[in-house]
Amino acid sequence: INNKISIKIELVRGEPSEKQKDEILKIEKNVFDYSTFQNDFRINPEISSKRNCLRVKSYFKDKNHIIFLAKDPKNEDKIIGFLQFILSDIDLECVNGAVISNSQGFLYGPVLYSYAFNFIFKNFPQVNTIFGGCSLTNTRVLRLFQKLNFKIIHKEVHFRKIDIENDAVSKKI
Repeated sequence: INNKISIKIELVRGEPSEKQKDEILKIEKNVFDYSTFQNDFRINPEISSKRNCLRVKSYFKDKNHIIFLAKDPKNEDKIIGFLQFILSDIDLECVNGAVISNSQGFLYGPVLYSYAFNFIFKNFPQVNTIFGGCSLTNTRVLRLFQKLNFKIIHKEVHFRKIDIENDAVSKKI
């Protein structure tokens, strides 16, 4: 992806610093995650947000964790986005990514993805495939994946069991 914006991107292998963790989790807490939990109107958004933060945090201690951090062009001490991966012997799984809400729409996300993928293929020659997933409602990332030549190899549908007798939404129907 070619564009004229410039941002500093930092690579962290393994566990980020406490300051980095705090900033990453703050970003995750405040963006719409497009997860099945965030898309489900029956789940309180605050609970969904906490769950998404736990998921992001759960990868930090993985020895194969790699995260790219996009820095604010006006203040390089501040993180405006991240892209999180788990590396295996020959594959890389893109497990999460986000750009802070007030920096979305300025191509920081595409630059971050493009930089990360180019860096990975250049510096990890054993990686043959990058796997990534996203919700079908996350059209920005879907379009970005298309531009980066991703191919759909698998689709999943997630269902949630609902206790109709105790579900407040079902009682109104």
